[in-house]
Amino acid sequence: MSFLYDIFNQLKTAEKTTVLRELNDQESPQQVSFGVTGKGLLMQVSQARRFLAGKGLHKGDRCALLAHNCVEWVAMDLAIMAEGLIVVPLYARQAPAELVAMMKDCSPSLLCCSDVTLRDAITQHWPEAPPQFLFDEIFTGARDLALDRLQLAESDPVTIIYTSGTSGEAKGVVLTAGNVAHMLGCTSGRLDLLLEGRPQSGRRAALEDWRHCAWDLRPGEGCVGPQAGKQGAPMGWGVAESGKHGRISDDPQKDDWSESEGADLWIGPAKC
Repeated sequence: MSFLYDIFNQLKTAEKTTVLRELNDQESPQQVSFGVTGKGLLMQVSQARRFLAGKGLHKGDRCALLAHNCVEWVAMDLAIMAEGLIVVPLYARQAPAELVAMMKDCSPSLLCCSDVTLRDAITQHWPEAPPQFLFDEIFTGARDLALDRLQLAESDPVTIIYTSGTSGEAKGVVLTAGNVAHMLGCTSGRLDLLLEGRPQSGRRAALEDWRHCAWDLRPGEGCVGPQAGKQGAPMGWGVAESGKHGRISDDPQKDDWSESEGADLWIGPAKC
């Protein structure tokens, strides 16, 4: 069984529990947040899967995902992998010309964008880009297509992650289902160790930013999202970039996170 089975089963268990929370409108003094339950996220994943199933794609085809942090990003990412496709997540704040170079390298069959602005920025630099679809179309499409059962072997590639390109041309790193499952197991084990002894009450599931494993995080430790820890990332909370260390706070309002020796994980506001 793949890591996707584990995620979907945990979402079914958390049917009425908020598993992901989105914080937006950073410019407003009264930031707006909303959450999605396990059932709600599964419904969005199913709808995105039905959209992809109707596009005549084949196992192993690449699908580029270009969007700002949002609940739909998570649903789309899970849906692409569940359909046996390879998701290529792209950082929405990166220069369009650089994103185009990455896509030309991996040759995606289609591009999923969260909004018109992101899509148009790509097509201006790449008129011959593969078909583009907006989230508004993806998550309002047909609901009557039957979905195939998950068939994901450990050796199947599920994602291509591109390096930042700061030290040269960006390079794509291919991860298989087995790679992701191993990393999630290590991460979950470390979280269990770090959070050992904390009360069970108030736990809530959250999805890890770029590979989405359901975690048990306590109130005050927030939610995570794509590119969490990047400067200005719109999710309210996140896991910092590799190499960052600090403390875990019980205060959800705290934003003066500082580095400290001996800590293995940094959890805090994504505006770090």
